[in-house]
Amino acid sequence: MNSINYIARTGTNFPSTVRVPDDDTRVLKPGAWNRKLGAKVTKGAWASMPIYCLTLEERKTCPSTCENWACCYGNHMPFAHRFEHGAELEDRLDTELAVLQLFHPRGFVVRLHVLGDFYSAEYVERWAEWLDRFPALHAYGYSAWLPDTAIGEALAEIHSDRFVVRTSGIDTKTVTDWSPDDRASGIRCPVQMDKAVSCGSCALCWSTDKVVIFKVH
Repeated sequence: MNSINYIARTGTNFPSTVRVPDDDTRVLKPGAWNRKLGAKVTKGAWASMPIYCLTLEERKTCPSTCENWACCYGNHMPFAHRFEHGAELEDRLDTELAVLQLFHPRGFVVRLHVLGDFYSAEYVERWAEWLDRFPALHAYGYSAWLPDTAIGEALAEIHSDRFVVRTSGIDTKTVTDWSPDDRASGIRCPVQMDKAVSCGSCALCWSTDKVVIFKVH
């Protein structure tokens, strides 16, 4: 197994937007505040579940091998609230997930991570613990950590019908422009193709084994 499990030193282009989580800070934001995500899931196995999202600091929590390292769409998000990773974040997540379990016992969805990535194998293990403790919790997202890294291996171990994280370059593909060849290699993101209003009305990323193709923002 490749032992790479480091934190990149380069972070966001907007350091003033990085916040330290505390008791007065809500780190899981409603999906309704993000037009692309939507307020809730409206189709598939997760239908009717409300969506929440977590945003970390791009590049600082990502492997430098990410194919979109330089062109990260966080470069164009000067107003996003990014949360500093670490113990304070995990303590805050523990509290908020417990509250969401009480409010949404039939299920809720967390989008991991609008910006940023899993920053350690131990952090992945926290999500495994939360999945056990909170049966209403469902999560999906994307990661640039490859399967032969410590983080990638940890993610593969907890993949389930309630926790779906796609590996960039394997389960997803990014292109600078659409091509006729796309249809042979995967499915174009329906939201980017204006065939779905939001992730909640699409549900593709957590319900298909096919590669999902995204156009670089």
